[in-house]
Amino acid sequence: LKAAQTEDDLPEVMVASGLHTALSKNFRERFIDTGIYTGVTSPEAMKVLPEHFKSLVSNHNIGIYATGYWSIVVDLSLELNQPYPRYWRDLVDSRFKNLITVHGYNGKASIASMLMILKEQLGSSAATDFARNIRNVWHFAEILKRIDSSEPRRTPFNLLPNAATVQMPSRKNAAILEFEDGPVLAPMLMFVKTSKREMCQPLINFFHSNIM
Repeated sequence: LKAAQTEDDLPEVMVASGLHTALSKNFRERFIDTGIYTGVTSPEAMKVLPEHFKSLVSNHNIGIYATGYWSIVVDLSLELNQPYPRYWRDLVDSRFKNLITVHGYNGKASIASMLMILKEQLGSSAATDFARNIRNVWHFAEILKRIDSSEPRRTPFNLLPNAATVQMPSRKNAAILEFEDGPVLAPMLMFVKTSKREMCQPLINFFHSNIM
């Protein structure tokens, strides 16, 4: 996606969770704001979306296919000599330095949704401040394996997508920490080439069917 220069470089239908690619400034301005891509949200989903989300979808040409969320899994096998965080913004506090592991791969953290919220609440330096507290960027499979283990680099707080937390073995000495401001939602976006909308409608219908 980052290398795309023209409409011909793009897939007819795009389903993506990477906000840093699909909603990056250059990609959005070139292909979404210009109407080359049209955001697609199912009529059923539009009926139940909160008004704020409906406004975002309608006014900014964004299609929401599905939504996941991020959780903090606490490794209870590690001793912690301070209170737990109560809000997501608490994780920016320097008292959590080297106490956080985040899901990612190839050294890149997959936490764009959370970083956007921290920036909105605390300002432009929030992402950098939070980064100073991260000890590890591991794939979620590695994080789950190392929780409640002898791994010396593991941390008390582990930031994971919900698709990972549901896979955590029940034998692990760990728990999911629920913050007072709720989970961080991570949308999966859906776009279709405007010029190919009619041709792609059967595929869109399939994506929005009970089969999927």
